[in-house]
Amino acid sequence: MTKKKSHFVEGIVTEIIEKSPERITPKDENSYLSTSPWQIMPMSSEQSYKASLIEEAFLLHNITLPEKIEVFSDGVEFNYRNKVEFSWFGDKTDDDKRKLWTWHFSSVAAREKSSLTEPAWRIRA
Repeated sequence: MTKKKSHFVEGIVTEIIEKSPERITPKDENSYLSTSPWQIMPMSSEQSYKASLIEEAFLLHNITLPEKIEVFSDGVEFNYRNKVEFSWFGDKTDDDKRKLWTWHFSSVAAREKSSLTEPAWRIRA
């Protein structure tokens, strides 16, 4: 358990006993946790859960919304979906390339690609 409040707890999954029927294989298996944890479910499920999270946030402040939340999207799942938190890092190398680094908990890791970004991120800055 990483956080405990009177109305919820948070933690890190250490064992999956039975996976959800909604679970799908993420496109970025080695980095989805740090770049887009939503990749483990279909986009329709993602939209539904996001609407529920918004409604829950309002309820925590005793605010009743006049209508059900509807999340809008252009339907594009990759080459931009949600957000990607990353940094450019690295010393100058022989080929003068920079690496895309993503954050996971308190560490960073170099990534060769991300399905959430357009190929343009590879262009030298």
